[in-house]
Amino acid sequence: MAGYPFNGNVFMDISDFAGKDVKARIQSRYDENHDGGQGGGLFIDDFRIYKVSGGSFPPPFGLTGEPGDQSADLLWSDLNASGTQDFIYDNDSFQNGITVTGESAWAGERIDLAGTSTINSISVFNNNANDTTITVAAFGQFGSLFGNEAAHSTTLAVTAGECATVDVSWDMSNAYIIAHEFSGSFAAALDESTAAGHSMVMLNAGWDNWSEIAGPNGLSDGEWGIRANITYDGAGCTYNVYQDGVMVQSNLDDNTSTVTGLANNVAYTFAVSASYNNGEDESIQSNSITLTPQAMTVHEEGHDDGSAESFHNAGSGQFNGVRYTAATTGEDVVRYKWFQDGDGGAFYLKMYEDDGGMPGIETYSRVIAGGIVDGWNTYDLSSEDLRVSGDFWIGTKEFSSTKGVGLDDSSSGNSMATTGGTWGDLDGNLMIRVFLDCGENCSEEPSCSAGDVNADGIINVLDIVAAVNFVLGTGSPSDDEACAADYNGDGIINVLDIVAIVNVVLGG
Repeated sequence: MAGYPFNGNVFMDISDFAGKDVKARIQSRYDENHDGGQGGGLFIDDFRIYKVSGGSFPPPFGLTGEPGDQSADLLWSDLNASGTQDFIYDNDSFQNGITVTGESAWAGERIDLAGTSTINSISVFNNNANDTTITVAAFGQFGSLFGNEAAHSTTLAVTAGECATVDVSWDMSNAYIIAHEFSGSFAAALDESTAAGHSMVMLNAGWDNWSEIAGPNGLSDGEWGIRANITYDGAGCTYNVYQDGVMVQSNLDDNTSTVTGLANNVAYTFAVSASYNNGEDESIQSNSITLTPQAMTVHEEGHDDGSAESFHNAGSGQFNGVRYTAATTGEDVVRYKWFQDGDGGAFYLKMYEDDGGMPGIETYSRVIAGGIVDGWNTYDLSSEDLRVSGDFWIGTKEFSSTKGVGLDDSSSGNSMATTGGTWGDLDGNLMIRVFLDCGENCSEEPSCSAGDVNADGIINVLDIVAAVNFVLGTGSPSDDEACAADYNGDGIINVLDIVAIVNVVLGG
């Protein structure tokens, strides 16, 4: 019946009621026993009704950006691109396959295009032990959802351990999924070495992202062994840029934008939409990103390589700390950044002076709670008037609710934690970073070659004479000369540097 999700009408199509007033009723069904309890009730979220319009208007995707000085640079997918291309999301590394019990299912790769296109050929890798024949198909969109009935289909003979190709000529519009059937006897080849986010699966009556199915079931994410050669025309659209929900730029021809007039150290949220038919029809907005503009004098400091091999918890009431070095002329602390395991939690943010290579006197403390997410987080400190010079420490004091902080398996000797209140070195780098602003004290590091004081490309007696003059005070070095004369890099030009340069000249 129209509107009933049972017996295959999973999209709850109510087109039979076009032109009528409609009331929606949500009905739940239970099994025949009470062995599991009634649960917490029926929770409803994201109740939507879709209507068929005169056209489909895909939004831009893949929005990325970089913050600048009072500005933000944005880049997104070019919906107006055209040409013929091989769409390949795997790395040609198929060690495993996924099977399904019961009836067969579909494994597919999502093709994000706008406008019309033609699928020229489809290739499928068979990592099964047997040759067989499978069904391949293309699934279009039903509103903003992907349909569960194929727009086109054909069969493909696949040879064990090889990639087979079938030529087709399938006309499609906007985004779609290219898929093949798999079952208990034929596995869908999965490349676990990459996860580009295009793998989809239809296990029952609707499409899901494979990553959302794989994770909760202890399976690996990856991309299916499905490739296609496609000719695409482009959408012929213009773009609009939104800043914190307000359109700030419109009718852009290019898929890039620079938004200016922003305040530094303030987080802004950006999104992009596409306009079609000379601006008469606008798509929904793209994915959003949050960027924080900052002065060119702000620099991010970290010891980790960006990957967490494990997570570290010092324990309730215990401390973590990471050592950093600011310019001796002083720098402002702008933001604190950390990578954590899971959403939520709370902790004290702490800063300390350095005391002989260990955290010393506490200089700052405050509780951080609320809005903390899995992965990277930042906290703005620009209004706290925190200024540091030389070595200092920044870290946390944990509560029982504190989530683990990422621990990179490299080790620089700059991460410590307490056990029973006693500081000790950690075997790895805590993924705790800090943003510093050197302000008017910023200067480019002088470029020099140690010992070549006169920069003639040779270290000889002339360099020794120049260094001696600096030590005796009969000459004043430039930045580059001072850099080269300070051979041992201790920040002082003295007899030790002269001896070192003499040894180089003598071949010592």
